[in-house]
Amino acid sequence: MPGSLFAETQRVFDCLEQTSEEYLALRKETDDRAHRYGFDYPNNAAFETTMARISETEEKVISATGDRELIRGLERWRQFIQNRNVGMVGNIYKYCRENVFYTGVFLVGAAHKTGIVKLIGEYASTEAAELIGWKSYDGETP
Repeated sequence: MPGSLFAETQRVFDCLEQTSEEYLALRKETDDRAHRYGFDYPNNAAFETTMARISETEEKVISATGDRELIRGLERWRQFIQNRNVGMVGNIYKYCRENVFYTGVFLVGAAHKTGIVKLIGEYASTEAAELIGWKSYDGETP
């Protein structure tokens, strides 16, 4: 991550932490549930729902400031994450086109799961060499 982007996004998250009780409560909720339930929590729908609420709260709080630099910082952060996800999924498909294997595992942080799963669906509908059998661990025993 470029240093300028790091500083810009740090300002965004500092603002969120200093001005939004809702944001702090949602972040604490994710931490508490992850501590209580372990890997079962980030691998289920409750986590995805909370992450969506965090994203909505970020948007609402930063937009309400009217601060163009903060708004730009949040947009740049989200674009950085999106580009990283696109790069990861693109590299998986490239690897799959260039190598023969029967089973593979792609580990991703829970906060990126929703975006990655969506991108896989988009790739699967356009890639000539589709991957068969993509499965997402949902907290249940496979």
